[in-house]
Amino acid sequence: YHLESATALKNKGGSSDAITLDAAKSQLYLELRKEGLQVFYIKSKKVIKTIANTEGSSGGVLIREFDLGISHNATGSITPFKLSTGEARAPIKVAEELEDAIYDPASKRLMVKVAATGDLTEVLVFDVPSLKPVGTVKIPSKRLDGAVVDGKGNLFVDARDKNAIFRVDMKSLQVTAEWKIDGCEVPSGIAMDVANQRLFVGCRGKGDVKPILAVV
Repeated sequence: YHLESATALKNKGGSSDAITLDAAKSQLYLELRKEGLQVFYIKSKKVIKTIANTEGSSGGVLIREFDLGISHNATGSITPFKLSTGEARAPIKVAEELEDAIYDPASKRLMVKVAATGDLTEVLVFDVPSLKPVGTVKIPSKRLDGAVVDGKGNLFVDARDKNAIFRVDMKSLQVTAEWKIDGCEVPSGIAMDVANQRLFVGCRGKGDVKPILAVV
């Protein structure tokens, strides 16, 4: 691997830590909090559009089967837009503060994670494409991080404060398992090999504990 190019982007300030690839259209969706959700065309290496009504965006979800994109905004709203045109609808207020979101194609549901309250973190669940609220999953963690789905209607999310992974059934909206990760301090990233049903968890480590990759 080698660096092919680097592109400086206009930014009013604030963080930027989420990139979503649309491989079919050679585009990246970049969240630049104060700029909004931007569409970057890979071939020209230029921002070609900023999705309207997405200031405070913390990332995007692409749901190609419904020509639907979702910007989840730190301000507590989600902004639906058409993938084909980039045309945005008005933001939908769903909470006071949002973390991120993920789509489960098996259940046709969108999960939106909100900021923790006390010892619980709520995951709000919406029907797709109507975006009507379906229910809420309450997970016993103060700090959830990454999330993946397995294509069978299950959501897996890691909990930094518990050194654990929770499994959620997206039809019943119930937590169906909790697995401790031995030797993993502060799990902060998660990926899934769906074909082999294996989870990979990145662990930050605390103090003298080195970061590791856990396989469960």
